[in-house]
Amino acid sequence: MELKSKLQKNLILTHVYKVCSIVEDAIEAGVPLNYSDKDDLDNLGERTLQFGKKTLLHIYIKHALIEYYNYFFKDMADQVCDDIIELDFLQSQFTNYEIDIDFISIKYDPEYNPVTTVKQIKHWYKKNEPKFQLLYEKVNCEVFFILFSNRALLQKFNLNNSLNFNQLKISENRLSKKGTVKRTKIPVWVKEAIKFRDKGMCSWCGIDLKSQFNRLTSSNFDHILPLSLYGANDPTNIQLYCNTCNKKKSNKNSNFGKVYEIWF
Repeated sequence: MELKSKLQKNLILTHVYKVCSIVEDAIEAGVPLNYSDKDDLDNLGERTLQFGKKTLLHIYIKHALIEYYNYFFKDMADQVCDDIIELDFLQSQFTNYEIDIDFISIKYDPEYNPVTTVKQIKHWYKKNEPKFQLLYEKVNCEVFFILFSNRALLQKFNLNNSLNFNQLKISENRLSKKGTVKRTKIPVWVKEAIKFRDKGMCSWCGIDLKSQFNRLTSSNFDHILPLSLYGANDPTNIQLYCNTCNKKKSNKNSNFGKVYEIWF
C-alpha cells in the first residue's frame, strides 16, 4: 500500500514486545550506552549536543541487541541447543523481516541429545553476524516506536547516560562553564513529534493544549533530565508542558510527566 506521508511507515510489530523487553530490561538494570563501538563513540558526543533523528535510543537499541545475542551465542553457546523457544522466536524474526538466512539446525541423536557442538554454534553465529546486524536495523524502528511513548523509561535511559557523560568526546568550548551541554533551539520536527506522542496534553497536569498549538513556544517543551544534570539535547529527553507546570518544574530534578491520554 502506498504511504501518504514521509512520516508514515509500514511496521510489522510481530513479537516485537519480546525485543522491547530485552532493551527495557537493559535500561532498568542501568546498563549504559555501549562505548565499545568506535564509530558510535565518535558520534555520541555530537548526538548528545545536537538533536538528531537517529536518537541516542536508536543507538542503544542496536547495542542492547548486539550484547544480548553475543552473550547468547558466545558465552552461553553450550545452552543454545536446549533453548528451543529462543531459537524458534529468532528464526521467526528473520522470516518476518524477510532476511534470507541459512538458520542453524540443531541435530539430535536417537536419545534426543543434541549433537550440534558449541564450536559449530559459534561458527554459525560469526558467519551470520552481518544478517543479525540487518535484523537489528529492521527491528530498531519498531522498538523505538513503542519505547518512545514510555516517559518513565526515557527518564531512566537519560539518567543512565548522564552517569557516563565524562566518557563522551566533546570539546570544552562546546560545553557550558559547568561542563554540561549547552541549551540549543529545539527543532520544529522534534516539537511536532513530542506534541504527537504526548497527545497535545501537558504531561504533568493533563491540560489540553491542542487549541494552543499555534501559540506554543519553546518554553512548552523542556528536558526530562535537565541539562544542568548532564541531560542531552535528544528527542528522547523532551516532554510537553503547559506554561504553569514548566515554571514549577525545577532544573535540579529529572521528574517526568505521568499523565497519559487513554483510548477509552
